Amino acid sequence: MFTNADTTVTPAGADAPLQAILSRFQAHQATRLVGPTRADRVQARYGFRVGNLGLLVAPLTGLEVVANKPIAPLPRSPEWLRGMMNLRGNPVPVFDLVRALDINATSPANDASVLVLEAGSRALGIAIEGFPQPLRNLTRTGMPTELPRRLEPYVQATWLDTDAIWVEFDHRAFFLSLSGRRTDPAS
Repeated sequence: MFTNADTTVTPAGADAPLQAILSRFQAHQATRLVGPTRADRVQARYGFRVGNLGLLVAPLTGLEVVANKPIAPLPRSPEWLRGMMNLRGNPVPVFDLVRALDINATSPANDASVLVLEAGSRALGIAIEGFPQPLRNLTRTGMPTELPRRLEPYVQATWLDTDAIWVEFDHRAFFLSLSGRRTDPAS
């Protein structure tokens, strides 16, 4: 038996002492929970920078940032192909978009992070500095006049977020084109 100044509880399971314990809790005012606002429901898109070019990750594309993974160079590969890395048993090609797009910027350092798009056998990596950033206030805008020539056929739309332009592109078709496979950007 447990005795308190206010209540006596017996282990026999008597209802009266249990009611006494439960009655000690104050009933709280009902709080109305407000559902998420429209701004909360808008799912963030993610963008990353390559030099001064902002690239937007396609909606519903899996992505992760991987750091400190060794990248094995491939002999006689183009300079924009950093090599391959092992990600959970899957070989992932890692690209240097500064070189692939011939942008006037410095390529990410060899120990830069890798942005991995997709997963499994469809995964591909892009050497990046920093992290992708969430973008919630995108407004569709007209195409910029200057885009890297190699990227132009794969641009689907351009978006404005505050004062930065973000280019949405078909990353699958773009990277297939780098590999020399014929692709139709509209497919």
